[in-house]
Amino acid sequence: MSKISINGFGHIGRIFCRRCLLKNAEAPANNDPALSPDQLGYLLKYDSVHELLNVEIESGKDCLVANNKKITLTKDKNAKNIPWAEEGLMTTVDAVTPTQAATDNARKKWRSGRSAMLNIIPASTGTAKAVDKIILVSKVALTGMAPMPIPTVNVSVVDLTRTYIKRS
Repeated sequence: MSKISINGFGHIGRIFCRRCLLKNAEAPANNDPALSPDQLGYLLKYDSVHELLNVEIESGKDCLVANNKKITLTKDKNAKNIPWAEEGLMTTVDAVTPTQAATDNARKKWRSGRSAMLNIIPASTGTAKAVDKIILVSKVALTGMAPMPIPTVNVSVVDLTRTYIKRS
């Protein structure tokens, strides 16, 4: 059985965790400095796009229990302190995110003011940093190319090339 720890519980982290729970993979740890265990459990269970996750989820002081499997929760803001990481190059195509404009409007970065529902504009969304925090097994950073938000509420595609280092 695969064991995959997740750093960050945004859209990608939650979908990844849902798939682990439904596909017999373990997600033994989750690091998210911003959310409480109750919030994490609620967001995991209820998703406006992917609907209800038909899994029993309970929250504790520093954990979630899903499908009778404990998920340890940590709140470290520095991903380098987490004892898992890997290296690679990533390109993403993302669904619309909450930081994007639904309609054209004035923004400090003009390009960011274009409607996310009508445009595919390469942007700096921090997705490489987010996925670097989600899939960590060594202390080597993940770099990424500009993500391309697309006008849809569902679907994110990640092209991740990883390099594994054999340790003797």
